[in-house]
Amino acid sequence: MKTNLYNIHFKDVPNGWAICFNDNCAQHEDCLRRIAGELAESEAPKENLKAMCVTPLAYRDGSCKLYAALKKERMAWGFSHLYDQVLKIHYADIKDEITHSLRGRSNYYRYNNGERMLSEVQQQKIANIFRRYGYDREPEFDHYEEHLVFPF
Repeated sequence: MKTNLYNIHFKDVPNGWAICFNDNCAQHEDCLRRIAGELAESEAPKENLKAMCVTPLAYRDGSCKLYAALKKERMAWGFSHLYDQVLKIHYADIKDEITHSLRGRSNYYRYNNGERMLSEVQQQKIANIFRRYGYDREPEFDHYEEHLVFPF
């Protein structure tokens, strides 16, 4: 199994994300859905008896309509120095906008504490908030890590 090359585990697969068990697909070697299927076979708890799966109908004429390319993204978390260069007059407004963009205070603190990771899109939204207030330096987060992206 090649999955160890990607350093992912079945617990990393989002709930409800369709996985695949089709070894006859020409794209199965580098499809994240098929890799997730391999992980389900080798790592899923034995009581996991069902999962959302890609049906054979997705594979037609040599390609799969639900193919998920392997794509890594630089994820970030932790805000301990995010506001170091922010003027006091802007602090509350910027924090409120970031909190809103992360869908609330509880999520804000989950990202800050590393319980959730910010995607590149979320990081860019935060950078845009800072730019609107005249800060052109890219925001820096406490931690960065590359992860495979599970597209929905």
